[in-house]
Amino acid sequence: KRDLISFSLAVSIIVSLGKEASGDYKKQLKPISEPVKKILSDGDEGQVIEQLKLLHPKIINQDDLSAHYWFSSMIGILKDSDLTRPSFNRFALEVLKSGWLDPMLTDEYSIICAQHHDLLVRLKSVDELRVEATHCLKKWYKQLFFREKNTQLWQKAYEDFQRREGTSFVDHYDGFSSFLEYEITNRLLKNAWTDEPEGIPNIERMLAQQPAFPRSVSGRGNHRPVIILGKPSWKYTSIKKKAIELFYNRYAQMLRRSGLESGALEYLENKCLELIKLAFSHYLYQLTHTKGGCLTYCWTEAFIDCCKEPHSYGAHDPSSPEELYAMMSEIQSSESLENSLKDDYLRQVLNADNALVLKSRELTTIAKEFLDSVDLV
Repeated sequence: KRDLISFSLAVSIIVSLGKEASGDYKKQLKPISEPVKKILSDGDEGQVIEQLKLLHPKIINQDDLSAHYWFSSMIGILKDSDLTRPSFNRFALEVLKSGWLDPMLTDEYSIICAQHHDLLVRLKSVDELRVEATHCLKKWYKQLFFREKNTQLWQKAYEDFQRREGTSFVDHYDGFSSFLEYEITNRLLKNAWTDEPEGIPNIERMLAQQPAFPRSVSGRGNHRPVIILGKPSWKYTSIKKKAIELFYNRYAQMLRRSGLESGALEYLENKCLELIKLAFSHYLYQLTHTKGGCLTYCWTEAFIDCCKEPHSYGAHDPSSPEELYAMMSEIQSSESLENSLKDDYLRQVLNADNALVLKSRELTTIAKEFLDSVDLV
């Protein structure tokens, strides 16, 4: 009936039955969102919160799937809610304080990770919820992107890639990106930013809801750490033109000497595309590892081709240009989520305060400049 009396009666029955009701918890949780939203619309947030606190321990102590349904229900209640209404605002605050929106350690959690992030960012934009939502967001980044998260999964995928693709060798091409080479240089002293109160906050960053307390980072003579998300949008570069150029420079004499079937021609054309991408990976890897620098690759809500793994998140330091090339070839991340990630939180979780964060847009710029400057003769 979607009213408080009916909801309270249902909760009391479940609580009184105890373990005898455990087999039905999943079914009972599926319709929970709509009645709670209706009760909140009626302004009865205090009473519905008390009922949920009675129900919560009965649910999460059953199994991971039941806990996942509870978590999903909280997201379902809040994702489209009107947070300007006091009842929904107070309910959201209580949910955050109770830890009901903390990231989960279940297999099912990865399916709704992106939705969870979007909700937390939205909650953080509300003054009354900012502190608690910020704490929860930090937990989200810590769980999904701490260095070497999901390394075993990626290593398995990389081994499969190597078996399938074999070893590719790339000639030395002198392409470069002035954008990257300027940005990666550590100016003598730069400010990093943190949420932890220290010193005088930057008002503009506070108004933009960004970490606003300055933290001085010395980087004399070194390159900044680099964090990569995604890969270049090659369709917006001159790579096809460059691949044709490489094709005729490398295979023209062979083509004149012997006729080749269309399948062989297509193979060689694709090989030229791969060699240029590999040369780009060599440039990225070598530049980021000079002068004490380092490179971390992160993936978000990704599908990893080699192992058919969906909804994957992780962070890994590639050990070679070839591994970086494999990562940008095989990991298909969600660009929409990638663009919504907060650079400062990534820097914090990877312990790289002054890192240069490169997303697909910046990587495309770097790839354009590399291709425009590379000599394939």
